[in-house]
Amino acid sequence: MSAAWITLLLAAPLTLAVSAFCSAMETALFSLSYQDFQRLRRESGGGGGAGEAVARLLRRPRAVLVTLLLINTVANITYLVVTSLFLMSDVSPWVAAGVNVFNVIALTLVGEVLSKTLAGRLRVELARRLGPTVWVLVGVVGPVRTTLERGVLGPLVRLLTPSGLSQGGARLSEEELRGLLSLGQREGSIGAGETGLLRQLVRMNSLQARDVMIPRTEVEWIDAAAGRAEVEAIVARTGATRLPVVGVGASIDGGALGMLNTKRYLAGSARGQLAGVSATLEPAHYVPERASLEKLLDNLRTRGIKTALCVDEHGGVTGLVRVQDAAARLVAESAAGAQAEGNDAEPAVRMVGLGAWEVSGRLSAVEWSEMFGLPQDRRATTVAGLIMTSLDRVPRVGDRVSVGNVWLEVLSLDGRVADRVLVRLNQADGQRQGQAEGTPEPAARSEPGRSDQGLGQPGRAREGAA
Repeated sequence: MSAAWITLLLAAPLTLAVSAFCSAMETALFSLSYQDFQRLRRESGGGGGAGEAVARLLRRPRAVLVTLLLINTVANITYLVVTSLFLMSDVSPWVAAGVNVFNVIALTLVGEVLSKTLAGRLRVELARRLGPTVWVLVGVVGPVRTTLERGVLGPLVRLLTPSGLSQGGARLSEEELRGLLSLGQREGSIGAGETGLLRQLVRMNSLQARDVMIPRTEVEWIDAAAGRAEVEAIVARTGATRLPVVGVGASIDGGALGMLNTKRYLAGSARGQLAGVSATLEPAHYVPERASLEKLLDNLRTRGIKTALCVDEHGGVTGLVRVQDAAARLVAESAAGAQAEGNDAEPAVRMVGLGAWEVSGRLSAVEWSEMFGLPQDRRATTVAGLIMTSLDRVPRVGDRVSVGNVWLEVLSLDGRVADRVLVRLNQADGQRQGQAEGTPEPAARSEPGRSDQGLGQPGRAREGAA
């Protein structure tokens, strides 16, 4: 076999490997989640290396995609040319048929399916190891890519894109906007039920041991010399199963000698098996009064106790906490929270006029980027996120941003994010933008309480950041 044929046969697996590389990196880079990206930056040492290379790639998704597709196409064509040259020699029909079948399997299985499947599983590792290589390729192929984009892709996109979806963003009718809001309601990032559960969890974590304890002034205790009659009287009055026991003539303020198990004491005393209170003492346990309810319950469960004394920072007893009291408080908080959610819950989307809706800030806005031709931003998955990303600051009541011919106005805040938002069509604005289409406009001014840039003109708003 001649050297030319050997070269051709060696080029075939090389081009197949290049095709698999492009397919794998396309999948790996564009499937990175926000958590994956943060992990990549930490593993790369923060501000440099692979993390910075991947960040630059994700800021130019169109350039990366066109580069990888271009190299992949050239590699596939080269592979087919090499194998076709081999088939032009004197080979039997059976060998030719086998090579053709192998080509289909190799290009499909190795170049696409297998490479993309592995890339989806190993996306962070591939991005860390091969991200800088892709960045170099983007720079090398830059002149060819720019020529293709301006001479072929750009004109084709403008020719095939409907006029209503031009660069200024979509112009929605009232029915289309209603459908978009309904879609966001179905795909909300955090549903109403989940929100209620999260609020109950936050409420639980804000409770402390002192919120569920029996105050010091109401705590019942006995001294070590107490008899059965005194214990029975306290149990009949309070139903306590455990009582703090202090020294003779002492107070609970100085701590307890132990805890009396009243059930065991009374049962043993009735059988004549116990001589005194000290015979059934259990160790006294102490917990900080400022411990969160979550940590308190975990502490009691781990130590296998049901009653403990609460102490302040100086070690003084401030109360008595019991598992049943904590559980009762949790049930009460949960019921109150559920009732409040039921009474105060507002619909995610509520029509307030012709072409106007009041929506929740949690409403999903994943589809808005595609609908209005906005750049993808992993931080903005809700309407509140879109507003904050557009303003580039914490929103205030009255802030307005535009998306195509749609206005978003902040009606109320929940902490630092928009809680209720007014969404309305601006037909006059849409007509004005439609008439001015293709005419350069001056950059919008930033005014307090209002933002007409960012979402309405995404390319201009992010030009400086890119």
